[in-house]
Amino acid sequence: MLTEKRNPAAGGEPANGAGALRRAQGDYSTAIPSNAMPYERHIPDAWELPLDLVDMPIWCAWKLVQKPGKPKPDKVPVSAADGLQGSKAWGGKKNPKPEFCTTAEKAIYYANQAKDITGVGIILMPGFGLIGGDLDGCCNSGTGAPTEQARRIIEAADTYTEVSPGLEGYRFIARGTFGGHTGNNRAEGVEFYEDGRFLTITGYHVEGTPHAIEERDLSELGAEYFDKASSDTKAGEAESETGGGRGLEAFELPPHVRGWITDGVEQGTRSDRIFQCAKDLVRAGATEGEAVAILANPEHGISDKPLQERGGDIQGARQWVQRYAVAPARRDVGAEPDEFDDETGSTEATGWPEPVDLFASRPVPPFPAQVMPEAWQRHAAGLSAQTGFDPGGYLFAMLAHAGCLMDHRTRVAVNSSWREPPLHWAALVDSSGGGKTPILGAAGKPAMSIYSEINKRSARELMEWHKAADSAKKGEEPPRPIWKQRNTDDGTIEGMRDALEGNPEGVTLAIDELTAWLGSMDAFASARGAASKDRPAWLEAWSGKEDRVINRAGKVKVIPHWAAGVIGAIQPEVLAQQFKRGQGSSDGMMQRFMLYQLRPAADGDLLTEPDMLADASAHNVFQAVANLAEEGPQHYQLDREAVALLQDYMQAIRVLAARTPGARFAEHLGKFPAFAIRVALTLHVVHAVAAKERPYAVISAETMERALTIMRVLYRHSEAVYTVLDEASEEARRLTVSAAEAVLAKGWMVLTRGDLTRDATGWRGANSGDAEAATDLLIEFGWFADITDQAQRGKRGRRSDGRFAVNPRVHEVFMQHSQRIKKERAERFQAIHTAATERQGIS
Repeated sequence: MLTEKRNPAAGGEPANGAGALRRAQGDYSTAIPSNAMPYERHIPDAWELPLDLVDMPIWCAWKLVQKPGKPKPDKVPVSAADGLQGSKAWGGKKNPKPEFCTTAEKAIYYANQAKDITGVGIILMPGFGLIGGDLDGCCNSGTGAPTEQARRIIEAADTYTEVSPGLEGYRFIARGTFGGHTGNNRAEGVEFYEDGRFLTITGYHVEGTPHAIEERDLSELGAEYFDKASSDTKAGEAESETGGGRGLEAFELPPHVRGWITDGVEQGTRSDRIFQCAKDLVRAGATEGEAVAILANPEHGISDKPLQERGGDIQGARQWVQRYAVAPARRDVGAEPDEFDDETGSTEATGWPEPVDLFASRPVPPFPAQVMPEAWQRHAAGLSAQTGFDPGGYLFAMLAHAGCLMDHRTRVAVNSSWREPPLHWAALVDSSGGGKTPILGAAGKPAMSIYSEINKRSARELMEWHKAADSAKKGEEPPRPIWKQRNTDDGTIEGMRDALEGNPEGVTLAIDELTAWLGSMDAFASARGAASKDRPAWLEAWSGKEDRVINRAGKVKVIPHWAAGVIGAIQPEVLAQQFKRGQGSSDGMMQRFMLYQLRPAADGDLLTEPDMLADASAHNVFQAVANLAEEGPQHYQLDREAVALLQDYMQAIRVLAARTPGARFAEHLGKFPAFAIRVALTLHVVHAVAAKERPYAVISAETMERALTIMRVLYRHSEAVYTVLDEASEEARRLTVSAAEAVLAKGWMVLTRGDLTRDATGWRGANSGDAEAATDLLIEFGWFADITDQAQRGKRGRRSDGRFAVNPRVHEVFMQHSQRIKKERAERFQAIHTAATERQGIS
């Protein structure tokens, strides 16, 4: 094998040409590095790939995800444009999204920068005329030599061919057709696809095949394998029905499904469970006959239902299973969107997020760490590993501190009249003891150390001035240095006036409990009605007011730049009490805070060693931001595409605000576009300095999309908090929980709105708006994926009327909840049965 790469466009042999493997007498071989390992991270260079393929905008990255119990890892597509991943992001076979993809060079650059990415690949987008073939388990990983069958197929295709990531298979790409003869023939290890499929690309070119995408009509080749596959399937089904075929042990099934099959299920759920088992068997590759034989096997507990239906007759039980479980299961599975695993042919959904705990008091999605600088991600992960606290809380507070550390006179322009400063008002929200204070302390440590150095420097300058003044002649004293500070814990207007007078860069009020700040806001109010004088001053501090006049006790001062960031924490119940007292009502004071509801803490490990390199890198980012602030105010501009994204977002926010029953929450939503602009500015600067670059004056659409990714998450956090404050939106929350309980109790993997209406408490007769909101929550919280077909003419086509796939992880993560729910439902069923029996006995 070769240990060097060579440019095929440059011609010639590699330096160690004697070690090259060549095609000889019909043999094929490839140049794979001698230390290459299956599925390892490998990013090809653009010159290793066919030129006509490189220019097509069909490229993306991919990452490796190993699922428990699966022999091979899944390969999950990742957009090099925005980092979104999975079949939902790229649209799947039925609706591939061109915007998910980019050029080869951009995908390769993205993959090289993102360390969690394994490689690059393409999606067979409609309109490009590409077809692809995969040959599994037919390549010698040491020499790259194919089996006889693989050699014959490679010769017939006669187009660009390479070794796949597992190093034991081949892939070829051509322009043309298989004549519609496509699919996955597992028996032969052959897969042919014409469009709507994701394929990884390694660049391990098979020597002896063209280094170009050739025009080919491979209809005969396709018909050879997929006509044969059809007959094999029918034969397999016939064999299974007579007792042959593969048994239960041959299929990879979720543990709870395997338990249902072997041990049986309780009465009242048997029909649902046998249908679910049938779908999982079909997904796992069982033929119809094999699934029937397994589910009607008298040795399996699941067979109790069909045997009871047919009076113990095994053949009758088979027919019942075939008609009422397996046949409809095959129809359902065939309609599901799948994500193609190019090695195993698996259609199991991949890229599912970790489902949110809907049974927590205020469930919220996690902070999108992927949009933050890598140094911050590692720093937050290390802190969380030690404490068990939500890593998103650390990242949220770091984001807020970074924005506040910038010069508050800096502006980002949306247009000629709309400009926003970089400062944030941000609050962590949780009940007492939830970890707010330690998170704020650890996340703010880099910024606070910088503020401390500024204070120490001012103290030294003042001390030196005192010495110089003492030794100078009267009237010749040097001018007193201006006291510099960028932070304070004095939240009074008088305190802010004194701090801002000599610090036009702005200051940050960092306090543990915002309740204390709100309570002390009017401490200097002298008489009735004076409270209103403080609040407008603080509202102007959020906006960055120029030439603010402060008049207290007859002393008038003009502050040229009146701006302040505020970072702290609050308990939602206390916040509700503040609202009831009128704070945060009509003037929008509280609504100017970005809110992050801490997720439940996990078990920490105090013996975890800190990542000193990550900690230092995170501090360096803050120091670079501070250095930039010392240069004075900077001016930035959103580019046209970023403005277009913002405009679309503003329209969506207006719709949400108009439909929100809580007045305070609706007012809070009105601040979200400004939040998004400030977050985009902060991300723009921190990503630039993290890469040791000076920030460009123009902020791109990519950065705006990162900011909007954060804002979409913060929307749900604000919604959770304002549910407590406004005592609104509880019905959607109750419907969400009842749907989750039904999913766990019934073991659903696919469901419809009708299933929820029948089996989920409160869904029958629920307000359509609440049901729609609950469905959206279940999707955003990682429980459901929308697999509804496109709306048909004459039908409403509403999402809540559609079909949804269930995240398989919910049945594993919430198994205890499932057992509790089943027990409660069984007790309720027994109570109803007992009550009905007793009534029958009444004369």
